[in-house]
Amino acid sequence: CNGDTISQTTGNGGNHYNGSCKTDASGNARSTLALDGDGDGYLLLEDSSGNDDVLITSSNGGDSYINNGGNVGIGTPSPNYLLDVESSGDSTVRIYSTSGSADAVLRLENATAQAWQIYTDGNDDDNLSIRNVTGAATLMTFDRSSGFVGIGETSPAYPLHVKGTGTDNYIAYFDNTGTGSTHHGIRIQAGDTDHSDSGTHYIEFLESDDDLVGHVDSDGGALALNNS
Repeated sequence: CNGDTISQTTGNGGNHYNGSCKTDASGNARSTLALDGDGDGYLLLEDSSGNDDVLITSSNGGDSYINNGGNVGIGTPSPNYLLDVESSGDSTVRIYSTSGSADAVLRLENATAQAWQIYTDGNDDDNLSIRNVTGAATLMTFDRSSGFVGIGETSPAYPLHVKGTGTDNYIAYFDNTGTGSTHHGIRIQAGDTDHSDSGTHYIEFLESDDDLVGHVDSDGGALALNNS
């Protein structure tokens, strides 16, 4: 690599073509082609109709790479994945829709056509949802304004709102696989420190029409089951 260069200059605002042989940081000889229009360098590939197909630019100090394995690297010259984004600081990948009523979607799908979507719902206050596309069902929703989480419920009214399909025998199952005496199930903490106050309902039991049929509370410092 002897540093030979080939260049062409066509004037202010025109195209500048510079070819050279350079040595990279590892001592390897590299042939380079720089295209410059009196600003940031870029390489633009067009199809036969003049449509822009590929643009690689150094604008704002950012670099994009495509290796011979077909992987694309942003910020890394050695991408190990189909898309590999690397940064010395916080790394952000943005999926953006210019329409306020449209969804921003990340779709995951395999060869068996089983597809999932993680998306912000433009028609539902931009809540974050996880959807089973194959089964046409939204399985989990994160409410943007309240922070509530819904499982089977697209409009959660509680910090955790779980809703069955109507065909399930049970909608929740908690299993602590530990077998020791300190391996417990569920812990519920609520109410004030006045243990004689029976106004706190630790658990409520309702019929399918939302009628309350009973609750578990504290009665004189002892756990009590009330049927009202």
